Amino acid sequence: MMPLIPFVLIAVGGAALFIALSTSERPVPVHEPDLAPTPGSTRYKKIDAILDELKKASASSGIPLGLLVGWIAKESGGRLDEVTKLDERGLFQLMPAESKSLGLDHKRLSTDLNYSVNAGLLLIAKYMGDVDKLGVTPKGTSYYWRLVKLAHTMGTGAMNKIVAAAEKSPDALVGNARTWNALERFALAHDKELLSATKHTPSKWFPFVDEVYEVGAPFGFGSPDVVVGAGELFADIIDPLDCLSPTQRT
Repeated sequence: MMPLIPFVLIAVGGAALFIALSTSERPVPVHEPDLAPTPGSTRYKKIDAILDELKKASASSGIPLGLLVGWIAKESGGRLDEVTKLDERGLFQLMPAESKSLGLDHKRLSTDLNYSVNAGLLLIAKYMGDVDKLGVTPKGTSYYWRLVKLAHTMGTGAMNKIVAAAEKSPDALVGNARTWNALERFALAHDKELLSATKHTPSKWFPFVDEVYEVGAPFGFGSPDVVVGAGELFADIIDPLDCLSPTQRT
């Protein structure tokens, strides 16, 4: 079997890659769990069967196991041989253009387990570089990894436009891109305008990313979200001590 690709090579190679994205939206993948909830189970039989391989991939790459589990669960249900009408293939469901830009054998994604996992690591590394450039959340938070998935589902250009619009919007106290929940609220509230601007529908793809997170969260999905410039969040909240008289303070 093909060994897992060291992450240092993924990061260097992925940063220079560009994936051509279609201007039309693909259908939202639908893959429901086929197992009852059980401790330690992903609830997907085929993903449970390869969980040890995914743990190795996570350990070697630094990518959270939960992101790998959730991504595969919602994109392919763990079915290696899944092929869509758009010829998306493999565990992570790469488009032909994605495989070409990454230098991959597209058909092999449907037949070689380790090759398919490695392809997913390469794909994630490419989008990590795109999220790094945004600077809205530290690398490794759950918000960061959800943005990585959003960049894949909607395209980097669409994600950038949504984040930029959220940051400029005057209808929130501290900005709409400080947390995933804030960004999602903004995107869903401006669904039609953002569809017109990006050719992608937030009301389709933000909930899909939420599903990826919900499946993967029990397996680790990065560190807790950290708000950049958090001091600004509470700048206009009165300190309780200021409401007390000098004698009360002591």
